[in-house]
Amino acid sequence: MSASIHKRQRRENSDDSDDEWTGESSGSSQKCIPHDTSEWTDNTLRKLNISWHQTITNSPNELLDLVNVPILSEELENTSTYIENKLDFDMTFDDIDLDFKAVYDKFSGLQQLLRNSAGETPSSFEPVRTYGIEFLAALKKLVVSRAYALNSYKASFLTILESFCKMCQLFGSNVYMKRRCKIHGQEVNSKPDLVFEIDNSPFETAHKLENFSGASTLCVAEVKKHIHSKVHKKRRETSSDTTSDNSDVNKDLQETDAITKVSLILPYEINGSSQHAGQLLLETKHSLFLFSKASIGIMFTETKVMMTCLKLSRNYLLHMEKGLNETDSGIIYYTKMYDILKAEDRKELITALLRLSCCADAIKLTKT
Repeated sequence: MSASIHKRQRRENSDDSDDEWTGESSGSSQKCIPHDTSEWTDNTLRKLNISWHQTITNSPNELLDLVNVPILSEELENTSTYIENKLDFDMTFDDIDLDFKAVYDKFSGLQQLLRNSAGETPSSFEPVRTYGIEFLAALKKLVVSRAYALNSYKASFLTILESFCKMCQLFGSNVYMKRRCKIHGQEVNSKPDLVFEIDNSPFETAHKLENFSGASTLCVAEVKKHIHSKVHKKRRETSSDTTSDNSDVNKDLQETDAITKVSLILPYEINGSSQHAGQLLLETKHSLFLFSKASIGIMFTETKVMMTCLKLSRNYLLHMEKGLNETDSGIIYYTKMYDILKAEDRKELITALLRLSCCADAIKLTKT
């Protein structure tokens, strides 16, 4: 099985307002869809009959069950245990800020242990060991960024997510491929931060008209920083009695802290969540889970992962290019935020990502 990560450069969506058709008549605006998913809003999703599910899916593994991703093999169960044992830390962002040096030294110590175990590591775990070292290096850079108030949010967290996924065997080449799709007769573009693809040989017939890369999308991932202003206001009101102004911490870090201090974040509270929904929609025709009319995604905010799954009604893709019917709809399922700094959360994520990494091979066996 070969899985590859595609890095895509694209502009951030700085405004999530519903005023996306300024200057157009009301009649044309009802059918017009922005040409880039970075400009999509909640209003766009309503026009496309796509909505977020009313309740949170209990776990990442339960979300993967929606598209029948196989459970872990015994070999990958051992891999999961190996990662959990080697990444022996349990903390939060607050712990980083309380003692930068202690946290940095902790990650450095774990790195050194992995380096020292090179000759003792079974060959099957060697890639995991290598990318574990890379993951810890990314976390150390994050600690430095926090300590010196460096404004490098996007780069820091994208590196953390990418190295964490590689450690869970979601890795490969960096071949660029731009995604395009027609919706309501208009061409729409999508550029996720990371795209994980696999060889789609079992799906050659299904994809041959749409996918010229010879690959199917396993998962798309997006790094998000800000949340809606109404959530910021609620958090400021909640924390006003217990926090004080700190002129030594820059605005960028204060916004990051606001996310950390709230345990439950709903997807539509994340600025840019509609953009992610658009990415899921455009990837569905190329998805490994096309037969389920579904696609899998990740939203990464700080060190927190929310897994998502878009499931479309039976004829949605058939009607999408020219115009949807009232019965065509899509539902996005989602988990809570799982923090890769927390041991229990990390365990759940490692299992889910390892399941994704092996599902292509299992499906190939089923098809043959």
